[in-house]
Amino acid sequence: MDQQEYGRYLLAMGGEEFEIEEDEQVEADHLYGFFQWFMPSGAGVERVFEPISGGQRFLDRIRPIYEMLNPEDFTGEYVPGYFNGGHEGASEEVLRGLGQELIKGLESLFSIVPEDDEAADIAKEALHDLA
Repeated sequence: MDQQEYGRYLLAMGGEEFEIEEDEQVEADHLYGFFQWFMPSGAGVERVFEPISGGQRFLDRIRPIYEMLNPEDFTGEYVPGYFNGGHEGASEEVLRGLGQELIKGLESLFSIVPEDDEAADIAKEALHDLA
């Protein structure tokens, strides 16, 4: 399955409303907000990853995002348009820990940019800013 076939496969999950012309190319804009289609429970999202090699790994990563959503937020006239999870407060310690984890992850990503890569200067600047 090539990218266009996969894109059409994904759009078919949305029904007729999301069908495109046979000669039309699937573009990123066609799939804007795609994972919101499965909110709040994530029911059916497993089909997204079935045709992908190692798809279970991706499914395992996205499931917790749906689990953080509160289904009650989706019962009124207006529902969340983004993955805004929970309304529980978090302590300063928890927030700092999450922030530090994020910074370490970003540092790790920026540090693997090879010196001869055109983005090396940007990566160095980002590492400096994170420090």
